Amino acid sequence: MATTREARDVTSFVARMGADASRRHGVPDAVARTACSITLRKFAACDAWDTDAARRVQAYYWGVVRRRALAAGSDVAALRERYVAATVAADLREGGYAA
Repeated sequence: MATTREARDVTSFVARMGADASRRHGVPDAVARTACSITLRKFAACDAWDTDAARRVQAYYWGVVRRRALAAGSDVAALRERYVAATVAADLREGGYAA
């Protein structure tokens, strides 16, 4: 079970990711807040807080954002379009095409 300090670390880490997602990456506030909430439910009882745990939390958070953006309505259309474009670009790079 997580200590109070570890829980605060996870909580503050997720809160910073949410703020950064909105401010720097244009993720709508409602999507960022929902992703924070879902991520905290999953990782609030994190037994150990280290670099690997931080990577897992970050990957999970952005996975939630992607799923929400791809499934949501018109309020996140711009975000959804960016994810689709990034996915196509990644597929082309993997296929050997230049950016």
